[in-house]
Amino acid sequence: MPIETTLEFLRARCSGAIALCGSRNSLEEVDATADLRKLGIEQLIDWQAVEGEMHEIAGVLPLSIHKAAELRTDAGIGAGIDAVVIVDQQNFRGILRAIEPLAHRQVLILPLEPEWVVAAELPSYSALDAAWKTTSDTNYVARSGLKGHYLEFGTFWGSSFFPAFYRYHQWLAGKFFAFDSFAGLSQPLRQETEFSAGDFRPGTYCSNVRSFQALAEFVGMPAERCVVVPGFYRETLAGQAPEQYGLAPQSVSVCAIDCDLMEPTAQVLEFVTPLLEPGALLYFDDWRLCRASPVVGERAAALQWLKKHPDIELVELYRASWQHQWFIFQRNP
Repeated sequence: MPIETTLEFLRARCSGAIALCGSRNSLEEVDATADLRKLGIEQLIDWQAVEGEMHEIAGVLPLSIHKAAELRTDAGIGAGIDAVVIVDQQNFRGILRAIEPLAHRQVLILPLEPEWVVAAELPSYSALDAAWKTTSDTNYVARSGLKGHYLEFGTFWGSSFFPAFYRYHQWLAGKFFAFDSFAGLSQPLRQETEFSAGDFRPGTYCSNVRSFQALAEFVGMPAERCVVVPGFYRETLAGQAPEQYGLAPQSVSVCAIDCDLMEPTAQVLEFVTPLLEPGALLYFDDWRLCRASPVVGERAAALQWLKKHPDIELVELYRASWQHQWFIFQRNP
């Protein structure tokens, strides 16, 4: 996709300046192929920049992420930088973590190419291609006759949510629900911060809802299949009736949990308990993070949940890395 197309998409959705963000090399490559001046780009962000050691690109002195975030004021959308295009594919995921200060300020953030999120061939797959050429969990869904909803808790910017749609959407007839604070993590327990080498802190893993919804459209996800529920789970799940979201008992076929922390994971598990159909898939992204602790993190919340519901059984399906785990949900008679 030409950068002009991405900029046109953004300009229809923002009222302020658009910045390009990447390494010095990737920014120079864009200028060499498209000419930053002709593109109307006013700001560049060098995500690895050190103050006082930057050099102009096409007459523009790149900003550090810190300086770029300072341009955002309380005057509302249109003040300072309103949108950012990440142009560095190699460092795309790292940049998304680095520019979280801009996400907190409601800046609209997109990659240069939708294929950086959803592999180019995936949307064209037939149902059978998706079942046999992608992942074991997709194959399980296809061969098990599961037809319900997909729920993901802790979507961040959508790295798993959007590919999951294209793997499952021809097999699942339900909607795809994205539950996230869209403000980053809540307050971790002390050991959750310690056992994650300091990674789990309040506000980290932040992607704002504005960027998430724009990315859904950018990657071609049909609006009628996507339900975005922003807010911390103490507000959107705890004490809330699933019916308000159109979720009936045993209507969920796949539930993906990437909450990192024990408290929100516990809130999710109690919420989905009546919603999971027999044989549904239950995924924990951080099953073995926090040292696979029985007292903090996702696994600790799951162990407490299983103790509270002795009729529930989790049958191991598979894992592709040490960190996460797929289970099949069952209730014993």
